[in-house]
Amino acid sequence: MVLDFHEAQHMLRSIVSVLHHANLNEHAAFSGLNPTAENVARWVFDQLLVRRSIDIRTVSVMEAPGCTAIYEAGE
Repeated sequence: MVLDFHEAQHMLRSIVSVLHHANLNEHAAFSGLNPTAENVARWVFDQLLVRRSIDIRTVSVMEAPGCTAIYEAGE
């Protein structure tokens, strides 16, 4: 096990909480960027790396059932 599930859950909640009910077009993280699901996935990926040095490979963001954007390391 690389990371305890509860620690991962807490970390993800704290990361996405700043986006919850926010206007992503006005959020500083997306200044100059279109806040697409792909860009949100990349931002979450980057935030995970900043908060904990773990070997993370991908982050996926689900916009709606059947609509998922994935950011993979190295893109």
